[in-house]
Amino acid sequence: MINSMKDAQEIAIQGNQFFIKGQYQEAIAHYQNALLIDPQSSAIYFNCALAYQAMNDLPQALYYFDQAILHQPDYADAYLNRGNILRDLNQLEQARQSYESAIQYAPQMVQALNNLGVVLYEERQLEKACHAFESAISKDPQHTNSHWGLSLCHLLLGNFQKGWQGFEWRLQDEHFVQNTFPKEFASYLWKKGESIQGKTMLLMAEQGLGDTIQFCRFAKNLHELGARIVLQVPDVLQTLLINLEGVHQVLAASEQAHGIDLVVPLMSLPYLLDIDEKNYCRDAYLQIDPQKIRQWQPTIQSKSKIKIGLVWQGGVRESMPQNWATHQRRNIPLKFFEQLCRQEITFINLQKGHQSLQALDAYRKDFPDSEFQLLDVMIDDFSDTAAIISQLDLVISVDTSVAHLAGALGKPVWVLNRYDACWRWLLNRTDTIWYPSMRLYFQESPGDWQSVIKQVVKDLDQFIYARM
Repeated sequence: MINSMKDAQEIAIQGNQFFIKGQYQEAIAHYQNALLIDPQSSAIYFNCALAYQAMNDLPQALYYFDQAILHQPDYADAYLNRGNILRDLNQLEQARQSYESAIQYAPQMVQALNNLGVVLYEERQLEKACHAFESAISKDPQHTNSHWGLSLCHLLLGNFQKGWQGFEWRLQDEHFVQNTFPKEFASYLWKKGESIQGKTMLLMAEQGLGDTIQFCRFAKNLHELGARIVLQVPDVLQTLLINLEGVHQVLAASEQAHGIDLVVPLMSLPYLLDIDEKNYCRDAYLQIDPQKIRQWQPTIQSKSKIKIGLVWQGGVRESMPQNWATHQRRNIPLKFFEQLCRQEITFINLQKGHQSLQALDAYRKDFPDSEFQLLDVMIDDFSDTAAIISQLDLVISVDTSVAHLAGALGKPVWVLNRYDACWRWLLNRTDTIWYPSMRLYFQESPGDWQSVIKQVVKDLDQFIYARM
């Protein structure tokens, strides 16, 4: 028996070597062979679960974490990772319970406290979420993600001064910075209070396309302090933002910036400039290329009905897999929009992206006789989308970049939000401090899109009646 146990450990060690090399299938084969010899080893079950997790086989990963816990009920690391799997599977209550078990057996486990805060935030138990993040920070004052998570709680609650200050902790996250900014970023970073009179400043977009559209409004505030502003944005936004007020030059992310004195992350501006929330909301602040409008007029204006742009899915940031489950929760199956069909309406497809178009193709195959039809348009970049939106009566969208674009253009836009909506929309509001033309809708419970569509149907009938 002793020799057999030793053999199991040797095989498991070989599995670990394959795991380190990223050869997960081989690692799993070795772990399973080791378990045939030693089926009581919680550590081997745990390592096998990690390999399945690395392959994104979440059900199998969950099974092996459960087995690790079965054979070692106080296995805090297994509870932690099990919670991560459950969160990725959108089983938030079970994830919370798993994190609580990890903390029970390892009260000093900062990552478990942080992850518990994340789930409580998503469940909208904000007082408890703040407590979890604060507990993590008390044990590790430099724990970046806990500071960042706490800042989102404050922003969601409308505590903007604390929120923006804490939001700066994202710049201490090495992974985030490395995937967002160039290597020399830190040496040129503008410090709050430092004079910028006569300086050339590179204002760098970060995070999502919608974030860029939302926060580029503050370039004007920076320019008014005497700086020459160069704005660098994702390539698909360059043409759209070329005439943004207060900006001297707009660069695509693929272009090199020259002659820069200071660098500013775009989403740091409310904190760095001490901008009061009363000044967040602006009427239309983006300009549309007249040539683009003329290009799209024959296609859009040929439709005599009320024209509504539609977006049912948001894009996925490949560099941020930790957010994939959240992004999935914001997407709405197309079948729900059948309830919006009216003779007076023409729906315009504002959706881009391979996954979204696949969903549309699948819907058309599954429901070939559906009355719900979308007019397809060939959109190259956001300047095209802006020109199309300018000729619509309304945009209905999930929380994604097109919703921000419609708001920044001053177009009526209805945003359909998941239960755990983004911090920027605050709590219990149908309007927003960011865009005067925007109306907000929220799920009454997680996953409940029907309650959202029911309210949209009611408001849509009133919208049509007002235009007849």
